[in-house]
Amino acid sequence: MSSPKATNGNLPGPAEQIRSTTTITIARIAQMVSQSTARLFGKRYNLKNADFQILLNLPDQGKVTIGELSRRTRLDKAWISRSLGPLIARGLIHISTDPDRPRAKMIGLAQPGAEILAEIAPAALSNSSRYMEGVDARAADAILARILENAVNIEEGDMAAERSTDQPKRRSRIGAR
Repeated sequence: MSSPKATNGNLPGPAEQIRSTTTITIARIAQMVSQSTARLFGKRYNLKNADFQILLNLPDQGKVTIGELSRRTRLDKAWISRSLGPLIARGLIHISTDPDRPRAKMIGLAQPGAEILAEIAPAALSNSSRYMEGVDARAADAILARILENAVNIEEGDMAAERSTDQPKRRSRIGAR
């Protein structure tokens, strides 16, 4: 986004400066698209946003761990765990244990879940086209892919820094009496 313009010779206030940033614009767009998705598919298929994200991020074939699903969806592992019960009860996903790691839950897309996604796909593509009206889709896809890559790198760097500051400080015993 461009810098906010001064009006009446006054510089824009902090709120306007923040509102005009690209990141806030992206957040606003994401919120509107999320609300639109909930209106279009949430009620009809009885899917909450987290449910929809879980289904979308499971592989068509195979299974993933909760940790991998968390990385793909950017949802908290505990939130995903709480969301799994209703999806299992409806037969949209299935869970098994990894023989090599008995504590690891492996989550896969069940046939009814795949059928819902197949039913949603045409409307989702149409809805996406509405948002891209008047926009060079290839250029937008390239820009969005780069912004997403930057966001992932920033988030992973921030999370690594957070983990390193959360580690208890170990005192050196050298020279301690």
